[in-house]
Amino acid sequence: MNHVYRTILALTLWIVLVPVSFADVIELKTGVRLLGTLKQATSAGVVIEVGGERITIEPEKVRAIYFESAPSGPAQPSVRGEAMIALKDLQALTRGRLTYTDYAPQVKAAKLLVDRYLQEPIAPESREVRAAVDEAMHYYMLAAAAWNAQVRRADYSTVGADPSIEKCPELKRVVDDAYAERVKTPPWRKATPTAALTAYYDGEAVAAHRPVVWSCAAKKVAEAERLMPSK
Repeated sequence: MNHVYRTILALTLWIVLVPVSFADVIELKTGVRLLGTLKQATSAGVVIEVGGERITIEPEKVRAIYFESAPSGPAQPSVRGEAMIALKDLQALTRGRLTYTDYAPQVKAAKLLVDRYLQEPIAPESREVRAAVDEAMHYYMLAAAAWNAQVRRADYSTVGADPSIEKCPELKRVVDDAYAERVKTPPWRKATPTAALTAYYDGEAVAAHRPVVWSCAAKKVAEAERLMPSK
């Protein structure tokens, strides 16, 4: 059975790093877990490497750090399993209250794990599972891009032009309803909007309805689970 050591973080975080041979886990106060290699943990920040990329987390957002030794008992999650865990952690995260600064790094970390799975050799029976996982991650990324544009007051056009909007009926309805409201206003009745302008306003509507985007992602996660071959 694996030995897991838990370090509770106080107001100031001080941890003496111990080399590990398998994986470290950072558990955030939101409940999300990041699996990787812990590189640094000080009062200035917690740095974990996931899929070859380093992610820095503010200490006050960390609940605990687990150091895990090489497995000697039950098998650890497969690459696909890790990707699914990452997606389900995102799903759990989006059910609560959170800020963009909470959400963005978790999406980044999850994408690293999902991309690692998507780069694995494709087994014929897993093509549909892989497609659902890919689409789920894409919706979480779309929500991040829309939220980023909203926070920065930037251009929404890239978000509004994303073809995945058409693939989720609930999200397409949001965009269609927003368009129906716009065309009721005098400026829109008298002018023919350009594709870029339409994409901008469609993206703005997406940003205002992030829970709908997350719902689209959750449905793809459920689809992936349903399609997984039974063991």
